[in-house]
Amino acid sequence: MIRVRDLDVTFGRGRRAVKAVQGVSFEVAAGEVFGIVGESGSGKSTVLNVLCGLNRWWSGTAIIDGEPQVQQRSRAFHKKVQMVFQDPYGSLHPRHTVDRILSEPVAIHGLGKTETRIMQALEEVGLGPTFRFRYPHQLSGGQRQRVAVARALILEPRILLLDEPTSALDVSVQAEVLNLLTGLQRRRNLTYILVSHNLAVVAHMCRRIAVMNRGIIVEELGVETLRRQAPEHPYTRQLLSASRGYDREAADNIEEFDASLS
Repeated sequence: MIRVRDLDVTFGRGRRAVKAVQGVSFEVAAGEVFGIVGESGSGKSTVLNVLCGLNRWWSGTAIIDGEPQVQQRSRAFHKKVQMVFQDPYGSLHPRHTVDRILSEPVAIHGLGKTETRIMQALEEVGLGPTFRFRYPHQLSGGQRQRVAVARALILEPRILLLDEPTSALDVSVQAEVLNLLTGLQRRRNLTYILVSHNLAVVAHMCRRIAVMNRGIIVEELGVETLRRQAPEHPYTRQLLSASRGYDREAADNIEEFDASLS
C-alpha cells in the first residue's frame, strides 16, 4: 500500500540547513499497522507530513496504492489518505460545532448524505448524537480525539496516518483511544502508520516497527523482537531502557548517537 524510497527532507538553506530526514526507506502492506518510533526531533512526524501532502519540500520516491506521489496532491488522494494529529485541542476549530467539523469534509468532496454520514461516524467512534452540536471546549481530551478520528473516517479512507494520537491525553484515556483505533482498523481493514515516542503504544498496535534517530531509520524490527527486548541497534536498546522508567544508572550511561555513522 505504501512504498517509500530514499526520502530526504531539508529545512532551511545554506549554513542553516537542517536535514530532518535522510534516505528513509520502508514499505507498508495493505491492512498493516506499521510503527515509526523515536525521540522528539528524530524526523518521524516529518515523514508523515510528506506522506499526507502537508510537506511539499522533499525528494525521493513515495508510492501510495500504486500511484507515485508528487508534491501537489489531488482531491482523490486526500479522500484515500487521512491524518489524525497529535493535539486534539489544536486540530479542531474552536468555534465550529462537531456537526460542522464533520460536515465540511463531506461537502468538500461532494459525498452527499451528510446527516447519515455524521451519525454513523459519531457512533463508530463511541460518541452519541448528543455530541453533535457541542463545541470542542465542551468535550474532554479523549472525546476531542474521537471527533478527530471521526473526521478522518467520514471520507472512508484506506490509509490513516496517526501522529502521536494519544500523547496529549491522560494515561487513563490513552488505552480507550488505542482500543478504538485497533477496532476500527480491523473492521475496515485500514492501513495505519503510527508515529510515537512511546514503545509501549507502538508494541500494542504494530506488527513491524522502524526506529528513527536524527532523520535516519537505524533499525527495523518485528514487535516480537521488541517484546523479547532483543533489538540489534544500541539506540533502540537505549530507547527500550528509557521506556521502563527513570533509572539513575541508565541515565548516567545515555549516549548520543550520530545516526549518519550507524
